[in-house]
Amino acid sequence: MPEVLTIRTGGKLAAAVAAAALVLTGAEAGVAQADTPPSGCGFHVKDPGNPVYSSAWFNNCSYYPTLVHVDVSLARDRDVCVARKSDTFLGEYSSYGTGTVRNAWSIGTCGAA
Repeated sequence: MPEVLTIRTGGKLAAAVAAAALVLTGAEAGVAQADTPPSGCGFHVKDPGNPVYSSAWFNNCSYYPTLVHVDVSLARDRDVCVARKSDTFLGEYSSYGTGTVRNAWSIGTCGAA
């Protein structure tokens, strides 16, 4: 009997973990479609449904200038110092197309900005 109880508990736990994973995956998928991330900070795309032009931005919510790595499609990536408490334009957004921004993330702090 105790073994059956353990298996049932494990099954319920596995189901709960799977359900949580689906919820988290859904939340992440929503970030790509949203105008701003749920937290309001970090990389986001403005006008993501526009087939002609979408723009990539990085919202720095911290009190310090943040060094951001910008992933550029089919071109050299670049690092940008984003001023504290600012939403900074990074360039045209696309997952393809030479010179368009695909993603950006914080890699540390930077000097004056």
